[in-house]
Amino acid sequence: MNNLKVIKSFILSFLLILSSALFWKGLADIYLAHNLSASSFIWFGVNLILLVIFFLFFSLLVDERLIFLVIYPLSLLSFFIFFPINFYSLIGLIVLFGAMILSRILMQKERRERLNISVRAVFKNGLPWLMTILALFIGFLGYFYPLTPIDKNEINIPPEILNIFVKPLTNMLGKTLPMLDEKTTIDQALAMNVATQNIDLVLVSPELLAQLKGKNIKDLSPGELLKDPEIAKILKKQSEKINTPTIEEQRRDLAKTLGLDLIGNETMSDVINKIVNVKIKDIFGPTIIILPVISAVLTFITLRIVFIPLGWLVIFLALLIFHFLRAFKFVKIEKVMKQGEDVSI
Repeated sequence: MNNLKVIKSFILSFLLILSSALFWKGLADIYLAHNLSASSFIWFGVNLILLVIFFLFFSLLVDERLIFLVIYPLSLLSFFIFFPINFYSLIGLIVLFGAMILSRILMQKERRERLNISVRAVFKNGLPWLMTILALFIGFLGYFYPLTPIDKNEINIPPEILNIFVKPLTNMLGKTLPMLDEKTTIDQALAMNVATQNIDLVLVSPELLAQLKGKNIKDLSPGELLKDPEIAKILKKQSEKINTPTIEEQRRDLAKTLGLDLIGNETMSDVINKIVNVKIKDIFGPTIIILPVISAVLTFITLRIVFIPLGWLVIFLALLIFHFLRAFKFVKIEKVMKQGEDVSI
């Protein structure tokens, strides 16, 4: 192997290992750090695309068996830089290694059998197995590192997921408890609610009075009252004077309405957690422990569906990169004479 080919093989090897490490880091941010922000998923998707593209180029262009038998395991073992070492993850990586080898074999088979090389056909031939096993491995990890851990049959939903439901549930609970938001506790919101029901007309600002147009102050919704800074300040002071028995009675009524056990210091996120746990327990009962299995299966199915259009995008981008590299003579297509055999009598 000449020096130029060695350098090119080294570059492709480095890119595959680097993209693998970045991919595993993005996956660890989701599964271990529970970073479920949109930017985290975008970054994960970008790293996934880069990993698959560099895998395709490495598997197509690097012929030396020793190199790919070393680089494939290194790219997979970078997983343990970000995830704890355990037996099951190692088994999953071994299966993924087998998928990489199989994908490479299929690509090289397509490459050898064609008289006129079709890079698109070569890439397309090696992609399905890799994407399927990769989706299976990610779903497999979801069983051991669930996004919603179950502790003593309680599901602990991450704040990022809760935020998806906070707004619609705030609107729903707002009919019963308008002051409740993601920071205010149940007891604070109840005290504010009681205060609005006993607001003193004398304390209302002249500006708001002018906007009432003959309406009674009692007819205004708490939301309308709180729009006025002066009223909001008064209500907060009055809410601090509400006696405990009154708050407890209001809390019992609210708990009965929602079908929950409330102690008063819950925030909106806590209330949603309780609601979700009650509903899930009603549906699954004692079989709640199988939710990680269901989550892993659904993750695999979802990813496998998503990977179909993603595979098209990967091939499209890989072909663009291939033509770019060919223009700069990093890769080349050469005419070769292929020997063959025939049989006759």
